[in-house]
Amino acid sequence: MTVITTTTEKIEALLARTPVDSQVVVHPIRDDADRAAWAAYIQHDPDGTLFHHPLWAQAVSQVFDHRCHTHLARRGDRVVGVLPLMGMNSFLAGRLLVSMPYATYGGILADDELARDALGGAALRMAYEHGIRQLELRSAIVNLPGVPCDERYA
Repeated sequence: MTVITTTTEKIEALLARTPVDSQVVVHPIRDDADRAAWAAYIQHDPDGTLFHHPLWAQAVSQVFDHRCHTHLARRGDRVVGVLPLMGMNSFLAGRLLVSMPYATYGGILADDELARDALGGAALRMAYEHGIRQLELRSAIVNLPGVPCDERYA
């Protein structure tokens, strides 16, 4: 597994290199309709795992008191990607955004590179705006080119 980790010192440079597709709109999960769209997308994506599913996020949130910050990417009414994210406060590491805690996988799922980059950019912006010390996008593959990777985890 590859854990993509970056700190706030590197985020500004990464944001400047993140392409923007005006047709892809990324937003956090807002309501039950968004959660249903999230679950439906995971069920139909061949790379979707248990750790991408909203029920996993709900369990982690309730058991460990982490805040869910999952984002959907849409082109019009169609969901084209999802990024499950959890906000965590660690005594040792400070404030973190992780996809997904206590899981091997759970990073970006997207129909194409532009949707992937839009989701990655949204996570980077969120980390920057909220002073997050560390952003971990857990994935079996490197899916944000140019973002530092940590390959120590398996």
